[in-house]
Amino acid sequence: MLTNTVDGSLAWSYTYDGVARLTRAVGSGRDFQCGYAQSGGCGANPAAGQNSNRTSVIDSGVMLAVSCYDHVDRLTSTTQAGYGGAVVYDARGKITGLAGQTLTYDYASRHTGTSVALNRRGRV
Repeated sequence: MLTNTVDGSLAWSYTYDGVARLTRAVGSGRDFQCGYAQSGGCGANPAAGQNSNRTSVIDSGVMLAVSCYDHVDRLTSTTQAGYGGAVVYDARGKITGLAGQTLTYDYASRHTGTSVALNRRGRV
């Protein structure tokens, strides 16, 4: 367990599993828990947690997100708020579409821009 202190008092405490994955973060009245499903998960790879993919996040007993992956560890969907819709990849495996955003890359696969579709009122 690791701890973080601010002004001499405990602020956050972090717990990791045997393969160094964050499993819990407690502090400021919050209790985040990260899950790594070994089986029974969602998507093309229901055992994605075996590959260190975080498959769930819980905040103080409330499920915040369930994430699904394919067999090459690419995120295929998530229930995380604000991330609805399909996750789109290009031929090189770079995410080009996520949560209403379009991501672009240069010839060397470096991220060069992100655009968000706006409605008629200029809002996302």
